[in-house]
Amino acid sequence: MSPEIVMPPKAKAPVLVQTGLVALARVNSARHLRRHHGSAFSFRALTYGTFVVLSDPSEVRELVHNTAEFGRTDPNLGRILGPGSIFALSEEEHRNERKLLTPCFHGRRLHAHQDVITALTREAIARWPENEPFSVGEPLMELTFDIILRAVFGAEGRDFDELKVLLPRWMSFGQKLFALPIPNRPLFGLNPWERFQKGRDRYDVIIDRLIAAAQADPGLAERSDVLAIMVQSRYDDGSALSNSRIGDELLTLLEAGHETTASTLSWALERLVRHPEAVARLEQDLSAGRRDYLKATLAEVQRVRPVIDGLGRAAKVDGARVGRWSIPKDTIVVGSILLIHEDPEIYPEPHRFDPDRFLGAAVESTVWLPFGGGTRRCLGAAFAQLEMETILPLILDRFELIATSAPGEAWLSRGLTFGPKLGGRVTFRRRAEPLVDQAQQPTTD
Repeated sequence: MSPEIVMPPKAKAPVLVQTGLVALARVNSARHLRRHHGSAFSFRALTYGTFVVLSDPSEVRELVHNTAEFGRTDPNLGRILGPGSIFALSEEEHRNERKLLTPCFHGRRLHAHQDVITALTREAIARWPENEPFSVGEPLMELTFDIILRAVFGAEGRDFDELKVLLPRWMSFGQKLFALPIPNRPLFGLNPWERFQKGRDRYDVIIDRLIAAAQADPGLAERSDVLAIMVQSRYDDGSALSNSRIGDELLTLLEAGHETTASTLSWALERLVRHPEAVARLEQDLSAGRRDYLKATLAEVQRVRPVIDGLGRAAKVDGARVGRWSIPKDTIVVGSILLIHEDPEIYPEPHRFDPDRFLGAAVESTVWLPFGGGTRRCLGAAFAQLEMETILPLILDRFELIATSAPGEAWLSRGLTFGPKLGGRVTFRRRAEPLVDQAQQPTTD
């Protein structure tokens, strides 16, 4: 006997309209459906089929912890990042991979990257213009990309240059393919997915070179870049990661830690120039060698402008249970980070930018989800936080932010992620003296 299926209310628009809204107006569509249907609803999109969206924190918590009935959403992210990406692995494979990779982002190995982040940031912002409107989005993308290439890929020279040309356009193209309902089928070289695969082939050649160089490096054991650590890592049975697996995981770390970090920093500056009182408090704290308000500010930016709007799981069985619902097999269920972060029952006046929400209070992981949740929470969250807590103070140490009364920037979808539509348009004025004494430059706990 088949299990009873109990689905949330359905969007009533034709499937073509629903598909278009998901691709082109995801944020406003989610808000609209929440207003009309409550904390859970469903819709259909071509290629991907039926989606269920949940925004009740207890149901989202159940979703991410019920690994017996809900798992990976591959082939979605797997098509972009590769079948060996930690996002595309089954539960057992995911646990083994996470156990192997987690040490790369904790303790001494994590903090070994701070000097690289600081040096590259100072070099980048020294070129930023003053006393004129400036969109920080693309420069921050370039900065966080360079940081990833150095700290994660361990790339230098020719390999650094080739990856810097190949990866930004290729990954941006992949994000668009992820968001659009294009089947991955051969079409005599005319299917965009075939063009994407050619980029992957070029990438694999460079990764093979980097791995071979690492294996031949007599100083490999002293290196702190993630590729070097992966080359030395072994599973419990003593086997090493394959080159393709390393390539997939490096892409995953790039996607999870490059654009997301740059977009969050862009949103931070976009929000701060519209809230000069928050800037004044942040400057005061930093000049006194404190970081509490910095952490609270970044937490509030990630709440009010989450770069990733949802976390997805796929039902592995018919009748998979989550809260009030019983979901058909293969249905994608999304825990809406956006809608939880905007729930007035959780965050009063949710659209008001107020870092005090997080000042002196522990961040509640069930209702603050910029890095996802459960066993598939972002592996590089600590690295991303280190970047943001290093880069933003360095920007404020060099520049004053000129306040603006311009309306807040709209959300721009990049496929997987969201950033400010104008790239975070701000005006800087060079400080006469540094904000923070060099001996008091903050470090991340």
